[in-house]
Amino acid sequence: MRIIKVIFILLFFITPVKSNTIYNLIKIPNLEIYELKTSNNLKYFYAQRPFTIGIQNNIECTNSDKQTYDKKYKIISDNLNKYSKNFLREINLKYIVMCENLSISGIS
Repeated sequence: MRIIKVIFILLFFITPVKSNTIYNLIKIPNLEIYELKTSNNLKYFYAQRPFTIGIQNNIECTNSDKQTYDKKYKIISDNLNKYSKNFLREINLKYIVMCENLSISGIS
């Protein structure tokens, strides 16, 4: 029994700790929290700096200013509030990332 406890404690202390929780949640760098407590349980993030992600680095997004994010957030949240929590949970929508000039494989 002691051996099992020692092994468990060693595994616990050996595993690396990652400090950027947002990156761990959705694997996108350079994100900042915009809104976490919404009525439909969605979490909103915005691009702090431009980023490129994907297996082939084919997803590109640039950042914007605070005023633009404020306007876009109002539009997005108003439209998504039309849907029930159950529907959003069924389609597994958890996060919204706001950015400018989104392109995937060169397609805007």
